[in-house]
Amino acid sequence: MIRHLQSLFVSFFAGELQLHHIIGATVKTATLPALRVSPALRASAERALRPHETLSKLMETSLERFIAHRQAEDDFIARGLRGGQQAREQNLHIPADTVIAKMEQKLSAAKQQLKASTSTATAPRKRPSTRATGQ
Repeated sequence: MIRHLQSLFVSFFAGELQLHHIIGATVKTATLPALRVSPALRASAERALRPHETLSKLMETSLERFIAHRQAEDDFIARGLRGGQQAREQNLHIPADTVIAKMEQKLSAAKQQLKASTSTATAPRKRPSTRATGQ
């Protein structure tokens, strides 16, 4: 059985984005919808171009990076959900209500401690007597 290298790439041709699927040496393309933008956005994109870079290449690179970012985001969320499920299954999960109640207790204790320390610090001090002792 021969395994073919498969990959995807995007190009911009004749005003349309095209998605290419390579199987071995055969290239199949699928056209993405043309992108309508404001003149200001197009001008901004043209100003962002590097030397010898085309708008097509900028769009291709942007789309590839966005897809990679979206996949990383999806993977991150999936890992978080799996971790939460594993914590619940292993009885390591602490419900939010329990955590919030403990935090409120700690906050209340800290406020009381702060109140006690500031009330003793601001209490009037007894001044030493300046009267002569008569000796």
